[in-house]
Amino acid sequence: MAWQFDLEPGYATWVPAGIPHRFFNRRTGTMRIFWVYGGREVTRTITTTGKTFEHLSAHDKGGGPTH
Repeated sequence: MAWQFDLEPGYATWVPAGIPHRFFNRRTGTMRIFWVYGGREVTRTITTTGKTFEHLSAHDKGGGPTH
């Protein structure tokens, strides 16, 4: 089951580690996200590919190999 929440500017949400999620902008303006993590070693796993990489690595920014 997929949950969907509409957030307004200034709202906050929390997603526990290990929960697949995504954010998308349904408006015409720029969406900005302020990320807060519980540690320094942060990775992302893309659910469609299963590949994991470091947050803010070259791959996370749109290029570079995965590890």
